[in-house]
Amino acid sequence: MKLPVLICPNCGKEMSYKEGRPETARKYESCIRRCESCGIGYSNTFPTLIYRHPIQNIPCEVQSYAKDVVDKALNEANCKNNKKWERFGFSTSEDALTWTFFVWLQNEGMIRKVLSPAGINGLQKIGEEPDMLLWGAPVPPLQDSRDSNIRREIEDISDKIGERKDYRSEPDVVLDFPEKLVVIEVNYLSGNRRIGNELAEGLNKPFVLVNLVMRKKSNNKDNESVQKF
Repeated sequence: MKLPVLICPNCGKEMSYKEGRPETARKYESCIRRCESCGIGYSNTFPTLIYRHPIQNIPCEVQSYAKDVVDKALNEANCKNNKKWERFGFSTSEDALTWTFFVWLQNEGMIRKVLSPAGINGLQKIGEEPDMLLWGAPVPPLQDSRDSNIRREIEDISDKIGERKDYRSEPDVVLDFPEKLVVIEVNYLSGNRRIGNELAEGLNKPFVLVNLVMRKKSNNKDNESVQKF
């Protein structure tokens, strides 16, 4: 079955069509419909934009060191053969959305201001923005990820609960404030996943668990639930 021809959203020209049997597109090179000059393709099922260079999927203001952080995520199996980074280039990527939202807040010094109305008390009274980890990797990246105390603690807890070293649980976002941790699970187009308590309960600070639901149509960031321990 021939797929409908589509227009490149960047240059407005008709995309080229590579003849062949449509299969699941897992990266740009797998797309049957592509704009080679712009490096943009569409998936071979429900139209999803896929970028040749995944960095194109996030605004230029937050592009610095994105790949360095993604490559240092705790779940090494997901990073193997560039899989996590390639998925970052999908217009439906939850990771790309998470990166854009939280790195922009970090760059603007607005993490405390934005999270305070979400039911997390006392953040505005803290004098400085938190250290941040995305998928267990420090942002900005450190020369050695193990230089992050929270990263080391998460790895140690992961070992204690019997997880594979290459397939560890990775909280989407960890915000390390002086007196508490905020651990955030982001949900976008993926149903309502809950954060497990095993990792957080082993950490050496009081923590708050947040389930953050991103909704495409309304562009609202809903704090779906907050649990305090």
